[in-house]
Amino acid sequence: IIMDDIAKLQELLQSVQKQQSAFRLAERNCIDLVVKLMERGLISLIYTLDGKEYLTLDHLKREIVQEMLAAGGRIRLGDLQDAINVDIRHIETVLPEVLAADNTIVFVDGELIAGDYFESIAEDINQELGEKGQLSMGDLARKYNMTTQLLQQRLSPLIGTAIRGQIDKGKLYTNAYIRRQSAAVRGALLACTRPTELRPLAQKLSCQAAVLGDSVRQMEETGTLPGSVSGHKESGQYIPLVHSRAVSNRVIEFFNSNGWVSHKYMQASGLGDPLSFVKNNFKSAIQLSSAVISNNLLDQVSAEAEETLHSSICLEVASLLPPELEDDAPTILQSMSIVKEGHASILEGGVALSVAWAKSLSDSIKSKAAARGAEFASLLPPSVLKNSSGGAAEFDTQMDEDEDDSGKGKKKKGKKSSKKTARAQSSGGVKAARAQSSGTSALSDSLPGVDVGSFLSSCISEAERDCLDECNVLDEVQAMFVRVAVDAIKTAASEVLRGKEQAAMEESKNAQTSAVSLLRYFQAAAKGCKLVQSDVISLEKFLVKNVGNRIVSLLTCAAAFEDGQTAGLPTDASARLKLLRSLSSSAAAEVRKCHDLVGSQASPSDLFDAILDAANALNIRFKPNDKNLEKQAVLSAVDDFEKQLASQEEPGLAFVICCQLAMYQQFQSLVHLNGKGCAGVVTCLCEAQIAGGDEAKETLASALAAVQAVLKAGGEPSPEEVQNSQTTVKNLVRLTNGKAFKPAPSADHL
Repeated sequence: IIMDDIAKLQELLQSVQKQQSAFRLAERNCIDLVVKLMERGLISLIYTLDGKEYLTLDHLKREIVQEMLAAGGRIRLGDLQDAINVDIRHIETVLPEVLAADNTIVFVDGELIAGDYFESIAEDINQELGEKGQLSMGDLARKYNMTTQLLQQRLSPLIGTAIRGQIDKGKLYTNAYIRRQSAAVRGALLACTRPTELRPLAQKLSCQAAVLGDSVRQMEETGTLPGSVSGHKESGQYIPLVHSRAVSNRVIEFFNSNGWVSHKYMQASGLGDPLSFVKNNFKSAIQLSSAVISNNLLDQVSAEAEETLHSSICLEVASLLPPELEDDAPTILQSMSIVKEGHASILEGGVALSVAWAKSLSDSIKSKAAARGAEFASLLPPSVLKNSSGGAAEFDTQMDEDEDDSGKGKKKKGKKSSKKTARAQSSGGVKAARAQSSGTSALSDSLPGVDVGSFLSSCISEAERDCLDECNVLDEVQAMFVRVAVDAIKTAASEVLRGKEQAAMEESKNAQTSAVSLLRYFQAAAKGCKLVQSDVISLEKFLVKNVGNRIVSLLTCAAAFEDGQTAGLPTDASARLKLLRSLSSSAAAEVRKCHDLVGSQASPSDLFDAILDAANALNIRFKPNDKNLEKQAVLSAVDDFEKQLASQEEPGLAFVICCQLAMYQQFQSLVHLNGKGCAGVVTCLCEAQIAGGDEAKETLASALAAVQAVLKAGGEPSPEEVQNSQTTVKNLVRLTNGKAFKPAPSADHL
């Protein structure tokens, strides 16, 4: 404020003081007036702690800022309360507005700090930094009693201006300090002749890791670093160029002398990245998982392996390689022509197996399994054979994908047990490990009831077993041929079972055909029973018991075949029931209903309906009789009766056939009879008008009486009775053949 303004203010104050008051109020009245205005919300004031003064909120804000600046730019809220004489609650109420009005002011841990405060301490920090060369932000935070984050946040804009230095990872450095440390780092790195860890080097130089990392990074960017750094720039390893050249020359010399070099050797020599080194220096060499080999060495090993395998069934290629290359034997095998052309297959551990021998073993397995097909069929459950694909597996000359990198854990010859264990534990040894851990028991478990391991062993000669065992692949080869053996056994047994199933299928078809034929006969005979009114019930019962029983047995045979069983036709009702109980199909349940109806002597119509349901469930096509179908069924039965009558010599049976033919001649219908039902038929025919007249009726009645006399006599009829029955029945046969029982010409017939 300039002096002219001050003078104007003084004049204004004097003029106000000279004026006379228009109204004079007591202090008590003024207080009451202010209270009324506050109660009505017309003004907003704050009491001081002693209650003698009022403050507006705006005045309180100004006093807070003034007191903070008066305290050096930093003050606690408790001190503000004492300085302003206002309750701290009012200060906290307006504090957000104070902070919003000036974003340079911060409130931290109960303190108000002005932005100018950080500029003031920056001068002190800059002076101390110049004396020491480096300062820790943590130490400064403790010194000024504030958080490291706040201090670094407020001081960062002042770095390079108020504070002449640099900040890195919570440290303040002067430029001169950094230059001295960088010079020391460069000198140390230039003096190194062997790989050196950077972190211990920083400790020896009393240098900060960040400074060392920046120095290394700067030297790399400018191309003045005589070497390379592996890992992190602050904690990695420095490898001098002179050392790298010496290591490279040593590795190249080893490769040229031996034709190979392992990755372990390169790493032990000090090469940090063997793969990149191989790509740059051995471009024509063959890269393996654990080593690099020259084409000359590969050709040499390939020629020796091919020559050996032509005269043997297997070859352990690892025996031709240095011990360091044994893990890569499968990869080396894959590049050989004998494998590429399909003459050898790669086994676990880098062993080559002759494909020609493998195919001959496969053929031997199939032929021996075929010779024992009946034996295997009796041992194996039908469920196993039904899942058979119908053909034996062939030996696969291609190696499985999980065996491409196999062969790890191989040892030298002469240590068979240790080599087997190592191979079983190797990451690629899936097949061999499984075969060795389970042995022949795993082979036996592949087919229940058959010892596949023993069968497979019988297909390999003793000399072949010795050769495979010498290469430690006997278990693996057996495991490889388990599927061939299993499929060969299944195929041989399936052929036997298939023959049985074919016979069962034929029997099932015949059963279905017979069932349809009998069912037509049954339907026609059921209709004919009703003509014999005097004995309908007994005739129907006999029809159900005799013909219905046979139909149900035929349907049971078909249901058994559909359920996968090859059972033949049941011999009696108990055998049929036992077979039906063993079946689980819905069709078998329908047949079971028919069986129950036969046993309960159901009516022909009920049994016929149940048989139709069972036939539909079995997919047996049956069309109920119409006139044409019924006529065909009747004529077929009559033709059979006539053939039987022509060859029948027993009087009783001949009499029954004559009664059936007589019913056909008279009524064009079928009646299914036994001896007991003939009386009703004779009565029915005698009441009808027949072409043979009274003579035919008398002959029919006489034949009935003669046959009944023989039956009543039991096993000892008199000669006269026998002679009489034979004579009368012959007369009846003559009359029947002569169509004597046709309707009389003048009669009305059904």
